[in-house]
Amino acid sequence: METTPSAFEATEARISALREGIVGALCAEVEQQRAADPAEQQRWSELSCRAQDELGALRCLLGSLKDAQVTSAQVEKWLDGAQAVLAGTFPRWGTLRNCRRSSTGVGERDGGHGHGSEADGGERERGADVRSTRPHQLGAASAGGAAGPVGDPEQAAPEPPGGGVGDPGEGGEFAEGLGGDAGMDGAGGREFLMRDFEYKSPEDLEGALDEMKRAKEDVLQKEVRVKILKDNINTLVAKSPPGGQDLMADLGGVLKNYQKLCDRFKSKCHTLEEVWSCWIELLQYLEMENGWLSNLEERVQATENLPESSEAVSEALESLESVLRHPGDNRTQIRELGQTLIDGGILDEIISEKLEAFNSRYDQLSHQAVNRQISLEQQLPQVRESEQALQALQTSLSQLDQTLTSYLTDRVDALQLPHEAQTIQAEIAAHEATLEDLRRRNVGSLPAVCPEGKAPRGGTMLDQLQRKLREISTKFQLFQKPANFEQRMLDCRRVLEGAKAELHVLDVREVEPEEIQTRLNGCMKLYKVLSEVKLEVETVIKTGRQIVQKQQTENPKSMDEQLTALKLLYNDLGAQVTEGKQDLEKALALSHKLQKESGCLREWLSATETALDQKNSAGSMPADIDAEIGWANGLLKELERRKAELTRVTESSAALQGLVEGSEETLEERLCALDAGWNRVRTGTEDWLSTVLNHQNEVEIFDENLAHISTWLYQTEIHLDETEKLPANEKEEVVKALQAELKDISLRVDSARDQAVILMTSRGPACREVVEPKLADLNRNFDKVSQHIRAARLSTSLEPVAVEMQEVQEVREVQAPVTLSSRQLLDFEGELLASLSALDAQQDPAQDDDKVDEEKAHVEEVLRRGEEVLLQIPDEAKKEELSRNLLRLQMQYTTLRELNILRVQQTTEVSHDGIAFSWSETRKEVSPGLLGAVVDQTSLEATPSREEVVEEEEVQEEEEEVVVVTEVKTPSLLPSDYLLDINKVLLAMADNELLLNSTELSRGLYEDFSSQEDALKNIKDSLERLEDQVAAIHERQPDAIQEASRSEVAQIGDALTQLNAEWDRVNRMYNDRKGCFDKAVEEWRHFHCDLNDLGQWVSEAEQVLADGKGPTAPLTRRRRRRTRR
Repeated sequence: METTPSAFEATEARISALREGIVGALCAEVEQQRAADPAEQQRWSELSCRAQDELGALRCLLGSLKDAQVTSAQVEKWLDGAQAVLAGTFPRWGTLRNCRRSSTGVGERDGGHGHGSEADGGERERGADVRSTRPHQLGAASAGGAAGPVGDPEQAAPEPPGGGVGDPGEGGEFAEGLGGDAGMDGAGGREFLMRDFEYKSPEDLEGALDEMKRAKEDVLQKEVRVKILKDNINTLVAKSPPGGQDLMADLGGVLKNYQKLCDRFKSKCHTLEEVWSCWIELLQYLEMENGWLSNLEERVQATENLPESSEAVSEALESLESVLRHPGDNRTQIRELGQTLIDGGILDEIISEKLEAFNSRYDQLSHQAVNRQISLEQQLPQVRESEQALQALQTSLSQLDQTLTSYLTDRVDALQLPHEAQTIQAEIAAHEATLEDLRRRNVGSLPAVCPEGKAPRGGTMLDQLQRKLREISTKFQLFQKPANFEQRMLDCRRVLEGAKAELHVLDVREVEPEEIQTRLNGCMKLYKVLSEVKLEVETVIKTGRQIVQKQQTENPKSMDEQLTALKLLYNDLGAQVTEGKQDLEKALALSHKLQKESGCLREWLSATETALDQKNSAGSMPADIDAEIGWANGLLKELERRKAELTRVTESSAALQGLVEGSEETLEERLCALDAGWNRVRTGTEDWLSTVLNHQNEVEIFDENLAHISTWLYQTEIHLDETEKLPANEKEEVVKALQAELKDISLRVDSARDQAVILMTSRGPACREVVEPKLADLNRNFDKVSQHIRAARLSTSLEPVAVEMQEVQEVREVQAPVTLSSRQLLDFEGELLASLSALDAQQDPAQDDDKVDEEKAHVEEVLRRGEEVLLQIPDEAKKEELSRNLLRLQMQYTTLRELNILRVQQTTEVSHDGIAFSWSETRKEVSPGLLGAVVDQTSLEATPSREEVVEEEEVQEEEEEVVVVTEVKTPSLLPSDYLLDINKVLLAMADNELLLNSTELSRGLYEDFSSQEDALKNIKDSLERLEDQVAAIHERQPDAIQEASRSEVAQIGDALTQLNAEWDRVNRMYNDRKGCFDKAVEEWRHFHCDLNDLGQWVSEAEQVLADGKGPTAPLTRRRRRRTRR
């Protein structure tokens, strides 16, 4: 194949040179003969046509040669691959299919090459130089395609005739390929064959054998094609004599190599058949040896559980020895066959595994068989020795049985023959030890030996000896039967019956520690009696059980029943006394604990309640309000801590109720008393705290008013001092402005004075000591500033008479004299006491509006007249007593109707027919001595001048005009109506508070849940409605204040303060009641769950007790009760 490209290149170069020469010669000749004659011109035309034809033929030939070159290159590439395939074909027959695919591709390329040869044959006459290159191409193809038949014998022969010149190429391939394999049959042929056959599984070996047989048959079937190839080459040689000798030589080599290939296939096929035969023979030997090993394993296993008999052991030993006498020829064959196949690299892994498994099993079973043979040889003398020992033991037991039988027949017991009894007992113990040793050595499997003429009993010989020994032991127990046993048993029963009659001391129904201690002392006596008799009872029961077990009595069943009854009686008494002792000890401890804790809690609650009652009855507030609030809050915290103590007392009481029957009522009464006391203290503490907080709020409001007034007074003094330096007109304007401000501030001063009067008259002397100096300072400073403003006004020259009249009117407004009635003091005191008695006797606070208005008017009238009387009493002690009665009247009326602020009327309505002022206006008319005001009385008591009368008339006219304007501008909701709405809401809050303190919600936590829930629901609905009303009142506050007078503004502020305090208090009370109710419901639900569980357990316990009840062991009433508990 190496000469093919150079031949192509040489041919192409010669064609090119020839073409250039022809073209040049033709061009020159054309130039020379262009002008020649027509004949030459005709000749030239013919020559040109011929030259063109030759040129076309050469181009076709050149194309064919290029195709042949490409085909030759493909053949060469395939041959290289075939050589590589041949190098690894026979070592791994699994790649045979790849070789076939490669040879198929070569066949296709050979076919293409054949078609190229036909094209060359068609152009053979077109160029002699081309024919000279064909032998070289055929030789190259012959040299490169020698490996074709080896890859696939089907491609060794060419297609049928028609391949033309391509046949010699195929012959070259045969020659080269087969020639390369010729040396395989030389000296290294056996090593090559052994190296070829390397298989890892029997399936691969069997498949390779079948494939090799098919390949051999295919090669032998190619002889026809070889003959066709030979004929084609002969024909080709005959047609081309110059290259014939070379083709014939190649043909001879091809035929020789083909013959060698056939021989090689036959040899390898034979070798594979021998390998397969060795493998099958190896499997057969292994099967036979494994069968023998299985038989050996069965024999070894059969010797494991042999009976303790010398005959059985001897037979097993002989059987095992017979199996062990097995020849080892088969193992030698297995070893040689396996080693041969492994050395040849055939199935080496599988054979190694099989041989390893076989050798391992052979070694293991052989070792086990040898060890078992040695063990049986050692066991045989031991079994014979055990048989002799059993025979000797049987003889000894027979003699001992005869001896005991004679003693029992003669009625001789162990007390009469103590030495003989000890000897017999020692022999029985020795025989038991011997039997135990024989059983431990597994000697008991020997068959029982029976006398002639008797049927054999069940079990082995060891079992028979064991039964014999039990019979001897029973006879010996009868021989050992003790005396006076029945008398001891009767004595024990008499003592237990006496203890049973004293069980009533365990029943305790009192919860006092002294009573429980007395019961516990009686229980300890019973406990001591049972402890003393315990040892004797146990001894009697144990001895009796031995007598029954040993059958040492004539009636074992009756004695067993008596012992069982004695045991049950002792256990029953012991359980009751022990349980009663534990219950009494627990009850005593709980009683002491309950007495101590409840006593401490009761004392603390009593002391705290006394302190709260003293504070409430005193009717006064302490000077240190913060300390009092801290004390109340601390008391609430202490109440919560005491609540935990109350819970512990409740738990102790519940536990004590479970231990002391019939104590539920007494303990519940004590608990209810403690709980009621705790609730009273908590409610009283909360009420007192609310009262103190309200008082603190009032004091703060009073202090704020004082601070505001003091600030204004201070600033006014500064402004008045500055006006001294101003011109007259500016001074007049400043004084007028201050005069207007004085009117406004007078309202706040009046409100502050009202608050001071309320605080001094209703909050006690401590509050009076604090408020009275502040009020005196306020009056003194306000009077000072008022006089200063009057002086400044008088100093101006503008309208002196009007100024004087205005000042007189202001003074009248600040401090108006009151003309009191001339009724006697005693009449008023009688009327006051009658009003108090009427309020005390009144039970139903719910009245219609007319009665409420009538009652309110009456109380206001009494209070107003009371203040008037106070102004005329010179005696301070009498004045103080009358003040307390008036305050009592006001508080009782407020408490009864739950009103802290009464209905008021407009102070701007002036009545000339003697209508009495309201209580709010009357409070402004307190005497100067009470308020501490300093006013010049002489100037006011003087007869008014004409100008003053005129000024007073003008002021009255202005006031009437103001009244008219006020009436025009008054909206449909007057401030008095606004105050009335607030009072109605307060009344509704008082009703809710009464419901919260009603008996339905306070008589018991766990009583009538449905009514409590309905009551709380109604209260909640009422509070929700009141919440909307309270919100509406707060929304209407700006409008009401805008239309209110000065005094009404202060009253509205006080009423709203009280409304907010009462609203918070009622909501807090509801939340506390609701929380207590929810907690009680949850505790009641848990109690019912526990009660249901307890009832179910009691039913199960009673069923168990009923099932276990027997005639000899009756349960007492107390035991049933304790079981239920």
